[in-house]
Amino acid sequence: MGYKRVDLVVETFKSLGWQLLVIGDGPEKNALQSQASDNIEFLGYVSDLVRTQLMARAKAVIVTALEDYGLVPIEANASGTPVIAYGAGGVLDTQISGATGLFFEEQTSASLQAALLKAKSIKWDYSKIRDRAINHFSEEVFFKKIDGVLTKFFLNDWSQVCLLQFPNN
Repeated sequence: MGYKRVDLVVETFKSLGWQLLVIGDGPEKNALQSQASDNIEFLGYVSDLVRTQLMARAKAVIVTALEDYGLVPIEANASGTPVIAYGAGGVLDTQISGATGLFFEEQTSASLQAALLKAKSIKWDYSKIRDRAINHFSEEVFFKKIDGVLTKFFLNDWSQVCLLQFPNN
């Protein structure tokens, strides 16, 4: 999809000459492939297992889209992989620049390239990246947080919890 700005990643890696694997299918895949150089490979759809394996072996996962939240950065971190992300939106809530990934400030090839070069010089602590993702974003942690919110607002009096039903329009 256009808003994901994969074109920006293709342009940047074409310039750098570094290997890039692009996962997923979409309406822009053919156009992006026609712009790509030999160092860029389009894998298309891959299973969840293969995606997880690829993330775990990657030097970094790149997120160029402005997302309200997005699970890809958390999935990458859960694999121990740092995230290079456009520094706006949901990644600001899930990433720590310099520890779990790096931000770039503008959706431009020059800004992404600068972040990639900086990331290459960092000695990442892959186990700390993974541990942070699991300790902050696992399913267990999510439900504990939800329980905490419900407890705070309803003071363990579940009689106050009700289902609101609205008529169909």
